[in-house]
Amino acid sequence: MNKEFEPLSVKDQQIKSLEENIKNIDSLEPNIGIRIGKDILQEFLPKEIEQGAKEMNEPNFKVHEFKPSVDLTKQAIIIEADFSASLLEIQTKIKGKLKGYIAISSVKDSIFLLPALKTLKVQDIEFTDSKPKLTNRAIAALIKPAAKHFLDNLNGHFIKKMPSIYTGWGAVTKLNTSELFSNNETTITGPTVDIGRYIKTTSLLVDTKGVSILLELEKRKQTRVSDSVVVATNKSSNTQLQEYYKTYQNTFTELWLKNFQTYGDSTRLSVGITKSTIAGIFNDVLSTASLNVNHPINIPKSASNDKLEIDRLKLDCNSVREKFSFPDFKYGKSCKYSCMKKIKVRIGFIKITKRIEDPFCAAARTACKVARETARVAWQTSRETARIAHQVYNEGRVAACKIAVEASELVNLGRLKTSSEGEGVAQLNINNIAMSNDLSSMHLKTKGNVRLTLKSSLEIQPQDIGHLAVCSVNYDKRITTRLKGDIFTQFSEINFDPVKVGDDIILTGHVAPIGYKAKADMSPLHELLGDPLLATKCPFLYSTLLAGGIAGGAAAVLGLIKDPKLQLLLKGSAVGAYEMEPFTQKLTPIIFRINNGEDRKSNIDWGQNSIEYNY
Repeated sequence: MNKEFEPLSVKDQQIKSLEENIKNIDSLEPNIGIRIGKDILQEFLPKEIEQGAKEMNEPNFKVHEFKPSVDLTKQAIIIEADFSASLLEIQTKIKGKLKGYIAISSVKDSIFLLPALKTLKVQDIEFTDSKPKLTNRAIAALIKPAAKHFLDNLNGHFIKKMPSIYTGWGAVTKLNTSELFSNNETTITGPTVDIGRYIKTTSLLVDTKGVSILLELEKRKQTRVSDSVVVATNKSSNTQLQEYYKTYQNTFTELWLKNFQTYGDSTRLSVGITKSTIAGIFNDVLSTASLNVNHPINIPKSASNDKLEIDRLKLDCNSVREKFSFPDFKYGKSCKYSCMKKIKVRIGFIKITKRIEDPFCAAARTACKVARETARVAWQTSRETARIAHQVYNEGRVAACKIAVEASELVNLGRLKTSSEGEGVAQLNINNIAMSNDLSSMHLKTKGNVRLTLKSSLEIQPQDIGHLAVCSVNYDKRITTRLKGDIFTQFSEINFDPVKVGDDIILTGHVAPIGYKAKADMSPLHELLGDPLLATKCPFLYSTLLAGGIAGGAAAVLGLIKDPKLQLLLKGSAVGAYEMEPFTQKLTPIIFRINNGEDRKSNIDWGQNSIEYNY
């Protein structure tokens, strides 16, 4: 009966695999490298194969025991299984050994391992009751179809429920543009892109320690005719097979080490993704995309507390005289009114009209004129008294000024306190984005506009002679100004700094400062000089500043402020470079999954040419 099942030729399997893989290796440009250690395969594959065998519900072939084992050799994964089963129809129990191999395929980001049992060898036959009255050949003829049917169904079961390992590389190659520059303060809008990568070519290397797979990806899924199974026609000797394998192994290993980190004998499961692959995906999406970024701008508070000083030779003390003013004379009512009235007189039969002055009205008018003149004399006396007092006051101011001027070369007038701060938003348009192949930096082009709200304050505190020559009392003014402007078109660079934090790798992007220039329609100083309170509280200063017009007055105030940045802000201009907060992107571990149930968490390693996920 055993002759009915052709013995498994491991060497034929090795040659088939080598011929299939060698034809791809020379042109392969790998993007993904996967390593599955022998321990992982021996841990879960025998369980899956045993479970599959025990799930078979054959009416005439009942499995009692099924103990598979998996072993790796050069370019082949071999299955052997000791089994015992009953053939119920003839009440016979058989024991034997099954042999086969594991076929490996990669679909999307999962590795599928298909057991293919090819040969069965019966080692013992035991009759449950008594031996049937049949010849050995007849008994074998009954066992053979039942065993073959069981073998075919078991292989069919594995095709439907193929053992698999989810390697998760597809999730790493996805890009969400809305999260590229995200931090707590920045928002970004851009195209929603579903990035797909499809397997183009694979090459497989099996050694005694595990299985290595190289995958080349492509942007678009191509329709391909399935490769036919290569049949080994040459009867190579073991020596030739060893040389054949060694040549392929050297080529494969050289290609692996060129792109991925080396793996040790203890590696159980590893996925490497070349940095150039991630950069390529990034650039494919964003090289022609346009991103709109809103980022807050903060202009820190700039403040000054400067002395108001003037050279004594430049200060004319006569200028501190205040102009005399006194209310004009006003009397409540006018005394210029007529007291004439008309009366009718009869002379005989004739009536005539005559105009005469009303004596009572005339008396009242005379009294009004006397009262008005008395009031005018009193007003004139008061005005003259006030004028003399004001003249004395002015002479006192001039005298005080001269005393202060003689005391020092620089005359202290008081202090000028100014401050300005602002906030707003920068609206950036980012394009021409290009990521470096080693993921160390990204180049981009930026342009846009800024909108700022500037809050300024100015306070004048007169001191000493300043009460005479500047302001009579403290003066303060708070001004809110709106500025708008452009962000210069410029090429910027973002440098990435990968840091391992716990289980994750945090990519921190340092953005080069972005220049901007903004201007207000009306500067804070222009609003200041248009304030009527300035003329009331600081008449001397106001008249002095406006002697040269608004522009001249603004220049005079700026001349008192020593901080050039503050000068610029008070002029209603903001020129500078704002720095975006460093943004972060997190790379989290891949969760490998065995048969959709057993999760294995990987560790991330930032390699020289690749990002490695190891378990």
